[in-house]
Amino acid sequence: MNKILIVDDEPYILELLKINLEAAGYLVKTLVSGKKIVDICLEFQPEIILLDIMLPDIDGLELCKIIKSHPILNKIGIILVSAKGEIDDKVYGLDLGADDYIAKPFSIKEIISRVNALSRRVSVACKVEKNTYIHRELKFDFNNKVVYKN
Repeated sequence: MNKILIVDDEPYILELLKINLEAAGYLVKTLVSGKKIVDICLEFQPEIILLDIMLPDIDGLELCKIIKSHPILNKIGIILVSAKGEIDDKVYGLDLGADDYIAKPFSIKEIISRVNALSRRVSVACKVEKNTYIHRELKFDFNNKVVYKN
């Protein structure tokens, strides 16, 4: 089952997204703050993060940069979800490394469709190359029968 982490400071948005994504077959964890996002991601290991930009403690764009520059977490797909819907905001977020950007207010159907599309792309990131399989922080070397972590 694919895992999704939702980070938003609005409880009703968290609940709305959680209910609908669980109904679509995802395992969902929610956060109202970005303070411990790296620790939560290392523990929960989500494939996708739905990330609000305007959080009270740390900017979602900064969190996006942190995750995409992390050696273990950089394969997690990030969809920025924000009330900032101007084209410059979207371009900036995508240029920072986000995989998608959805402006609020949004359609639940659109969110689920975009999550499904990103889920298909993210699963391809765990690829097999020359008898080596890489998934997150693990590397499996089938020729030498060795597993590497980090």
